[in-house]
Amino acid sequence: SGVESLFLCKGKFLAEKGMPDIQYKESQEGTIRHSLAEMDMPVDQIEDPERARAVHNAKLAVFDVKSKTIKGDGYTLKEQRMWLRDSEGVPFLSGKPDYVEIVPQYKRALIVDYKMLYGEHSPAHANPQLFTLAALVMQEHKNIQECFVALVTPLLEPPYSVSMLDRATVKEWANRLHKLSKSIQDPNAPRVAGTKQCKYCRALPYCPEARQLLDEHMAKDIKEISE
Repeated sequence: SGVESLFLCKGKFLAEKGMPDIQYKESQEGTIRHSLAEMDMPVDQIEDPERARAVHNAKLAVFDVKSKTIKGDGYTLKEQRMWLRDSEGVPFLSGKPDYVEIVPQYKRALIVDYKMLYGEHSPAHANPQLFTLAALVMQEHKNIQECFVALVTPLLEPPYSVSMLDRATVKEWANRLHKLSKSIQDPNAPRVAGTKQCKYCRALPYCPEARQLLDEHMAKDIKEISE
């Protein structure tokens, strides 16, 4: 989601520099549910019924995805930080996939990204965050030829979406990320307000572009009401 917001608003990176973190109640709840799913916590030990349902559905979704994609048992990595490096080996981006399972004998990997709350999310085949995680995993594990990426949304229908990425596609995406990493360092990088990129932006209260967008929406709503 962070990468997607930077593609939408390249000025966001420098705008947020030095800004304090904003603690959102919903994001804290999402983090708790993430942790419970990654710990493989037994559902009957989770007191909150909504958390229990999210974790239960997430487990079912991952099991189903695995049976339809990698079709084998490998080794798993959870919340392991990985770095994307340029052609000279200089790191320019990092990330921590929620869940990765690698099956060496089939040269396949499965990446799972949990979205444990309600809300709209880009499906796996068009999800910049998943493409980025695939780039990280495939650079770290150069034997992988097929990378399945799954967005698990246990409280929504359908509970997951999945897509397969080959090495050529992921390499092309990594090149786009490298260009992005350079463009967001430009002090003149444009700020573009919008729902996705503004939602958790630390610079939101001080952003003139966001204020302008809000004013435009309010003016439109007032006009529609008056008519």
